[in-house]
Amino acid sequence: MLLLLPLAWLASLPAPIEIAFGSWRVSSRIGALIFLILALMLVLWLAMIAWREILSLPHNIQLWRETRRQQAGYQALLSSLGDSGSSHALKDAMSARKLLGNNPLSTLIAAQVAEATNESKQATRLYETLRDVKETRFVALLSLARLARANGDLTKAQVCLEQAQDLQPQSQQLQQEQIEIAQQEGSPQVVLAILDKMQRRGKKLSAPLRKLEAILRTDAMRKALEANDQSDALMQAERAYRAAPAHAIVDYTQRLADGNAVDKALGRKIIVARWSEFAGRALAETFFRLNDATKPIERVRLFENLIGNKASMMSRLLLCELLIDARLWARAEDLLDEESIVLEKPCAPHYELLTYLRTRARLAKEAHNDLDAQQHWLERLAEQARQEV
Repeated sequence: MLLLLPLAWLASLPAPIEIAFGSWRVSSRIGALIFLILALMLVLWLAMIAWREILSLPHNIQLWRETRRQQAGYQALLSSLGDSGSSHALKDAMSARKLLGNNPLSTLIAAQVAEATNESKQATRLYETLRDVKETRFVALLSLARLARANGDLTKAQVCLEQAQDLQPQSQQLQQEQIEIAQQEGSPQVVLAILDKMQRRGKKLSAPLRKLEAILRTDAMRKALEANDQSDALMQAERAYRAAPAHAIVDYTQRLADGNAVDKALGRKIIVARWSEFAGRALAETFFRLNDATKPIERVRLFENLIGNKASMMSRLLLCELLIDARLWARAEDLLDEESIVLEKPCAPHYELLTYLRTRARLAKEAHNDLDAQQHWLERLAEQARQEV
């Protein structure tokens, strides 16, 4: 506005203006001259814009082509991820990598797709290119170790893991791969050492790793028993129980049953506390050993105290077997009649139904010597067993 106000004032002046340039003479009104100047400035400005666009045209064309190329690359990348595991997915992944300029992300996805399609040589080649990139070096080393292990080259796998350990020594993926290699080498002590290290660092083991530790320590317990090392056997059984109670409670309580009075008291306490979770015949037999119960009637009383009034179906079926052992047939038959209401329904749990039918056959033979009834229950047992298979 500061510019336009004086111009408007000049344009309103009635006197003409003359401009002399050598032999040239220009005579015009001020308003027309100002309009001409503004028009020339506008043309000059438009010419500058046009010239700038002309100069930037190659760059814009290149940018447009790169954008189209990136869009096609990302589309191929999405297609490979949506159909991973097929040869078509690998083709899309390699095409995406080429379109995106072989960047680390597209190379990593292409390598993973190649690995998923069992193209181990191509996957190895792609991971090798990522090995030299700082951001992907650790992932590449872990993947190369995994591929080498799958191909049976444990030496190369170990070398890759050692290099990866220098980058991220506390990585859980690294330790998982170390466990896999140790298992493949048949080195349970190495696996246990890795698991101990993970726990000392405060890491909570996953359920599969806890189960693995329980299995390995149970094997170590059996080897200690073969070597007549009762102390080490008890220690291994205890650690297996702490890792995965469901897989080691019987072995641990059996070792406690072989110990002194304090060990036996601990074993009884464990079974009483966790019977509802891990009820079973083997655990019941261990409980009897811990109480030095050998007579059938004594076992019945102990077991009744163990299961209490709100016993599970499996506990009640085990009680029936103990009652038959003690020749308390009438009570066993009454209890089985009560359970038949639930167990003879179509939706009854298979394992409990099989136990029920087996106990019925045994009761028919031992209580009444009724071979026809025994055969009837055995035939039902065989039929249910076939259905389970």
